[in-house]
Amino acid sequence: MKKSIAILAFFYFAVPGIKSQSEWNFLPGLSYPQAQITDMIVDDDNIIVYGDAFNNAIEWKQGLLIAKLDTIGTVLKEVFLLDSLGDKFAVDDLWGKIIPTSDGGYAATAATVSRESAFLIKLDHDLDVEFIREYPDTVNLSNFFYNLREVSGGYLLFGQVQLPNYQLVCFVKRTDQAGDILWERLYTNTNFPNNLLDLDVLNDSTFVFVTVELLEPLVTGGMPEDGRSGIYKIDGQGNVLAYYQTQAAPDIGYMRKVVALEDGSFITYGLARKDIYINTELVQPTLTRFDSTMTIQWSYSFGRITSLGGKHLLDFERLPDGNILGSGQFGVKNSEGLTRGQGWLYKFSPAGDSIWGRHFPPPFPDIESVTGTLFGSGVLSSGRIMAGGYAREGSNYLCWIVKIDNNGCMDTLFCQTSALHEAPETKAGLRVYPNPATQTQVRIEAPEKIASVELSDLSGRLLTSYPAPGSTGVTLQLPALLPAGVYIITVRYVRGGVSHRRLFVE
Repeated sequence: MKKSIAILAFFYFAVPGIKSQSEWNFLPGLSYPQAQITDMIVDDDNIIVYGDAFNNAIEWKQGLLIAKLDTIGTVLKEVFLLDSLGDKFAVDDLWGKIIPTSDGGYAATAATVSRESAFLIKLDHDLDVEFIREYPDTVNLSNFFYNLREVSGGYLLFGQVQLPNYQLVCFVKRTDQAGDILWERLYTNTNFPNNLLDLDVLNDSTFVFVTVELLEPLVTGGMPEDGRSGIYKIDGQGNVLAYYQTQAAPDIGYMRKVVALEDGSFITYGLARKDIYINTELVQPTLTRFDSTMTIQWSYSFGRITSLGGKHLLDFERLPDGNILGSGQFGVKNSEGLTRGQGWLYKFSPAGDSIWGRHFPPPFPDIESVTGTLFGSGVLSSGRIMAGGYAREGSNYLCWIVKIDNNGCMDTLFCQTSALHEAPETKAGLRVYPNPATQTQVRIEAPEKIASVELSDLSGRLLTSYPAPGSTGVTLQLPALLPAGVYIITVRYVRGGVSHRRLFVE
């Protein structure tokens, strides 16, 4: 059976688009209309935002916008870059990023629309341009999915390119500090689209990256067959040291991000298939930790089950306290049952402990069609967290940043962890008692035959499950030494549908 076309979200091989013309703008002090911020970093209490915009409301030339803000969001400096040959610079949600560099400056990747070239842009600490290197790659026909990491003596550029036979393959290029290419390697394990979504540095001479690989050709107007993911370890010359390949539709998810840890282990973030509804593949965010031998240590899914083409988590930041913070978009249903994208932050430990999850509505609650996404985050010297991205209303983009404390709270009066695992209820009439629970078990009585019962914490981690085919009543044994708090009971029915109840444990 054909699967969801949403898997195309992993490949992004369409030409970068031109932004529509609008005069909306959100961050006070930004001079450029229709700014779409797709990355944000914190560097020595300076907030650096990066994206594309138009130069003004008269000529409407599309270029790159880099701005430096202080800790209260005031714009200190902004730089707007136009292509020297008159093309349109572009970035996107999954490519075109900015990083701090060891010399105190910054480096970024971008693309042009018509020439389909990729660019490495180097700026100093004051955002003055040091150089712009173009990579037209005459061997390739489409070349713009570039991201980057700094390494000793230069940079690793990585992503996806297209060969003359139109095959989409993964690549890694190593450059010197001036952007000159020292070597280039192509990686592919199928004859169909492959994409390198993320790469991280294990040590000075070893790197790890994750891929998504289709197992069937793409058909125009159709849907691709199953995909899988790969994990590669490479040395400083791009040679493969070790390789891990998942099965089709992997339980640990189609890989999107990888975070290297100090002991040589690493954590992957993927989207694991949970179901297929008509032609839509439904997935759930999944974290998996591998040790240095590429053996799985633990894996768990969290958050809501949504379509593969959703935003989910898009960036991860290692925090000074040793934990990891993901940022992205979280779908929240309103009273009318419509889903509205909100900014999402999810904090977890290297051991897999879920610390907190928060979602933030866009800063324009009176406009129901506005969705928000947080594309990057960082920590100030005060310990507070900054996250940034954009809110979108139709074709209009509005720059957006939030400032929170280390617990994810904007204020100290009220701060509640989001119920990341709770989903819309499709069946009414469920009873759970006693609630609050003071015993080691609770009774569940349902309006129809139950298929299974699950108990999860508010981060979405599954604590226990109980299959009960054909029964309308179940006694659920609670895990031993379950801490006091709020939990989610999920009941799935034999004939389809689901019910949820909050369980309070005293």
